[in-house]
Amino acid sequence: STGNEITERAGLGRGYVWATRLAEAFRERAAEEGETVAYERLTAADVRVDICRSCESCFRSGLCPLDSRDDMEMLKRKMRDCDVLFIGSPVYMGRMSGFTKCVIDRLAGVSHRFELLGKPTLQFMTTESNHGQDASEDLEYILRFFCSALINVGAFYRVGHPNLNYEEDMQPILAQTAERLMQAVRDPRTAVNDFQQQVFLIFLSGQESSESRFSLLFL
Repeated sequence: STGNEITERAGLGRGYVWATRLAEAFRERAAEEGETVAYERLTAADVRVDICRSCESCFRSGLCPLDSRDDMEMLKRKMRDCDVLFIGSPVYMGRMSGFTKCVIDRLAGVSHRFELLGKPTLQFMTTESNHGQDASEDLEYILRFFCSALINVGAFYRVGHPNLNYEEDMQPILAQTAERLMQAVRDPRTAVNDFQQQVFLIFLSGQESSESRFSLLFL
């Protein structure tokens, strides 16, 4: 479709540049299929997101009282409306950034209602030299609960491998990632694992009817 939107969550600096390169690689791959891709980059410098207060209002009513005070409702809307979602984070103190975790905490209601079910989602981390793989696995574990069509391209290093400074490292990853994203756009089941299937089936078992707007994605 014309005007597909990619919403990216990425850190400044290396992550911002790498997110842009990934988006451009996907844009070029989509153009080969006759698709037009428009994307938007949003970072911690662009939005205000307050920390979750653990009031559980999102579970009881589907509403977060903080959404009227910060930019989280706007972020949720963009995440729901986009065709492909990028979530990127720098590695801070061996794990994802505090801002990334704050955003994810505020998405608890979205996760439990499966509002991003089947949405092609790209995850990546950037780091200087350490803990990239551990941080990437932690983020992936959390994002799997959203039951999106998740592609984890791992961590990228300034000192290490794959190295953000070396085109011979980056070019194959860009091409492979763009192709995997196109496959997920065509068929989200290519990026859904067994764990997500089980989570979703547990969700369905608690519903009054198995006839659901979600079920076709997982048949």
